[in-house]
Amino acid sequence: MKDMDVHNTEILGDGGLKLSRTSKVGTIIAICLGLGVGAAAGYIFGDIESPETPDLSNPPGIEISVDTPLRDQNFVDENEVIVPYEQEDPINVSLEEINSLNIIINDNDCREDFINSVCEELDKDGIKFTFTRNGENIDVDNAVVITLDQQYMAGPATVVFAPLENNRLGYSDALALAAEKAFYEKGFLVDGVVCGQMGFRENENGTISERIPTPTESAISSDKNSSFVTISFGTQNTHAGLTASSIEAMLTRYYSYVTSGYAYSDLIYCVEDGEDYGDVASKLGTAETALDEFNQTSDESMLLTGEAIINPIVGSRREFNKHVPTNLYVDKTIWSK
Repeated sequence: MKDMDVHNTEILGDGGLKLSRTSKVGTIIAICLGLGVGAAAGYIFGDIESPETPDLSNPPGIEISVDTPLRDQNFVDENEVIVPYEQEDPINVSLEEINSLNIIINDNDCREDFINSVCEELDKDGIKFTFTRNGENIDVDNAVVITLDQQYMAGPATVVFAPLENNRLGYSDALALAAEKAFYEKGFLVDGVVCGQMGFRENENGTISERIPTPTESAISSDKNSSFVTISFGTQNTHAGLTASSIEAMLTRYYSYVTSGYAYSDLIYCVEDGEDYGDVASKLGTAETALDEFNQTSDESMLLTGEAIINPIVGSRREFNKHVPTNLYVDKTIWSK
């Protein structure tokens, strides 16, 4: 890693887009409440003859930016009842522990202002990482490679790519699941993970599958004991502050899992050519019915080559529960040295 020893701030350049972490939805609610209270007060003290119900659906002068995660842009229907989840104890990991992971941030053709701002936010929060572009110098041992991509897709969604090849070294499956839950937790429109990217390749028996490895997976040799994930953003997801905090939450979940003493590496299985649920269940050491129920499939006889199947053991791990909060804290002892 000596040839990759790049100080975070050296790659950021001048300026960099500064994005506020303030919730726009919270601002909207506060303004709406202010309008309602003002109307009621005017009626009580005689300033107006009768109360008027303010239009809360579109507060004047307020627009929801595309930077606001899409799930936060949807107002709850008035007839919908929300039952809050019971508060869970957070997953606690120190900044010192995260910085022991040998983190590499790999830029796969992201917008320049976006990737610079993400790195600036991570650097400001104390995350130590090496920066690289287009998969250069990521074929190393014992690293955590996080690729950010803005070229694969367009639109509002966010996709998390796990390895296409089964039996890779490292804990890439855990990293992908941690990414999916962390980005969901921060409000991104992401649900589930996929193995590899869409594409066509010939299998050993001459059949064709519709999945190929990501450029990141292709750049890392199968004998390298590293974890990697690719997070692909649509063009509407460019909030650097939320992206950085999601990466930090992902690393918190990941570190907690791999140091828990319960570190299964086969958490996501990529279906190989000709396999059915029985084959996959046998390889993962679980019951076929449990596999079917956990993945919520409608027809267990239909499995596509390259399909991502989640090991039911994931359901028992709080690191992969999107309702469990994360807490990345600063261990004061590391700053006193």
